[in-house]
Amino acid sequence: MDGLGKNDAMNNPEERLAYLKKLLAEDPQEAFLHYAVCLEEQKTDSQKAISSFEKLIARFPDYLPGYYQYALILAESGMTSKAQQITESGITLAQNQQDLHAVSELKGLRQNILAGEFD
Repeated sequence: MDGLGKNDAMNNPEERLAYLKKLLAEDPQEAFLHYAVCLEEQKTDSQKAISSFEKLIARFPDYLPGYYQYALILAESGMTSKAQQITESGITLAQNQQDLHAVSELKGLRQNILAGEFD
């Protein structure tokens, strides 16, 4: 045995990303897999993650979990105006989906952006 088990490999960001992309190639219509790729990219390459989140929201506009993370990475990257737009879109979607938890989280993020927490 080489000493590197499957769990050890999955602790490596590149390995996780490669695995998720393999799954995504097998099921490109699965929004969660696109989201998972975005989250992995966010750990190592914020610009690539921003691009991937933008594509996620464009392709799956009803996939609510993407809005918070997309807005957050935008805000952390100094793109607060765009982040605020994404939170507004996410709040509207969450209200339409009657997801009060997501509404609350997105409103909290919007408030933090407006308060200058990311400036």
